[in-house]
Formats: sequence, structure tokens, C-alpha cells
Amino acid sequence: MSTEEENEYQNMLDKIRNFKEELHNRKDFSEKEKEVLFEKYSEFVIASGKMTNKVITARSEMEVGSFTMQESTFASLVTQAKIGQHADIVLFAVYYLVLKEKYENVNVKDIHQEYKKAYLNPSANTNVYLRNLAKSGLIMSAGKKEGLTAFTITKHGMQKVEEVMSNEEIQTNKEKILDSIFLKEEDTLQELKEIVEQSKQFFKIEKDGGKIVFQDQNKLTIPDKIVLLLIGRYIAKVGGAINNETIKIAELSEELAIPKTTLSKPLGILIEKGVIRKTDEGEYNIVYHKIKENLKNISK
Repeated sequence: MSTEEENEYQNMLDKIRNFKEELHNRKDFSEKEKEVLFEKYSEFVIASGKMTNKVITARSEMEVGSFTMQESTFASLVTQAKIGQHADIVLFAVYYLVLKEKYENVNVKDIHQEYKKAYLNPSANTNVYLRNLAKSGLIMSAGKKEGLTAFTITKHGMQKVEEVMSNEEIQTNKEKILDSIFLKEEDTLQELKEIVEQSKQFFKIEKDGGKIVFQDQNKLTIPDKIVLLLIGRYIAKVGGAINNETIKIAELSEELAIPKTTLSKPLGILIEKGVIRKTDEGEYNIVYHKIKENLKNISK
């Protein structure tokens, strides 16, 4: 950059800094008026034909584009933002090329090139998307480039992109926070392994039909038998031996060889304690999170 160009650029920066201060002090400007005035200065910067880093520095002085791109490629940015609509991808392409790659302006060829680098199929309507984005104030015309209309990002466009990225970051952080409370498959398998190991001392399960075969019923109370049978049916269901772990009182009576009248009271007590539950259809099943605790108590 020549001394003359450097001086011209510094003068331009001074104007923008003064403009920024004026905007800050003038309370009677609406946000829309500030946006329009800023765009006029941006157009002046771009029209001056200076190097791209000048435009970026000037915008930085206006305190826009606060989002810092951590990814190094356009493909990474699109993936990070989880966008799929062509209009959004085109906007992100302009944002990326101007702010990250320091393009002075961007035309349809530049955008299609980024599409290809990201292994995306360019849209045949990219020019339409560019015009619509310009009408929306997200990008603006920046003269010609290789005979094609060129564009650059506006403050509004930057804010739009950064809002999407911020929302995605919030969602990602939310998922990380929630991830600590949701059971992972490996955790569930470990839990199942512990339940099976504790259960083997009390019963086995026939592979065909899922019948629960007790090791020694004589040492068990009626409530213990009910609980163990329902735990067995849970394991049998997980193992694919039966289709439904719930059981009616008549089947329970048959499996345990205990009259229904004798089962009614202990069933009620177990429901009250939250050990088992009764469905709307009048069937019974074990409460999952109490399984290990119940097995431990029965072992005592």
C-alpha cells in the first residue's frame, strides 16, 4: 500500500470513527436511521476500491461482526450452524468470504466455488437469492466483479448470521448440560448387567416362553415372590423372550401358585410403597428404578 493510499485509508477510518461517536451521542437517531447512515459509509468504503482488510477494519471500528468464527472453512461454518436452505447458505457464504477470507466483494461465481468446496450442489437460483437478500437488507450491492453483480454483507446481515450461530451455540451447550442426566446406552447395559447378576441367585428364565423358574421359593415371602416374578418378566422382555412384561393377577396367581385373594393385600402394599405399579388395564409390572434396591433388600 502506497503512502498516499495509506493516508486516504486513515482519513476514511477517522471519518468512520467520528461517525461512530456522532451516532453514540445523537439520541434522536432511530436504529433504522443509524443503519441507513452506516450503509452509506460502507458503500463509500467499498466504492473507494481499497483492499479488503480496510473494509473489515472499518467495520470492526463500528463494532459489528462480534462473532468470532472458530472454524476455518465455509463447510465447517455451515455444519456448525446446521443450515440447509439455499438462501441461508448463500448469506453465510457472503459472510464467510467477506469476513473470513477478506474478499472485497462477492459474486455468484465466488459463492458457487464455496459450495463446491463444501461438497454442496449450488442452486440454479443463487442470483435470485442474492437479490432477495439484498432487498431484505442482509447484503448490499458492491459494484461489479468480473462483469457480474457483486455484493457484500451488511450490519443487519452480520447480526442475522451471528444470531443463528449464537442460538446454535446455546442449543449445543444446552445439549451438553442435559447430556449428563440422560442415560447413555453403555450406562443402561451396565445397569442391566448388575440387575441380571443380582437376579441369578433367585431365578432363571426359560428362553422359550420366558417362564420364571425360582431357585428356592421356600425362603421367600409372598411380596418377595411377586417382586422377583415381575423383575424376571422385565428381564425376559428386554431379552426378547416375551412381548409384554405386565401381568394380570390371574396369571400372577397361576405363576406363583398362590390364590388371587392372598395376593391382593401384598399387591396393594407394594403399589403403595412404589415398588410395583398397576396399569389402567389392571395389570402389574415392576418399577424400574427400584429393581436394584429391591434385589438388595431381598438378599438380606
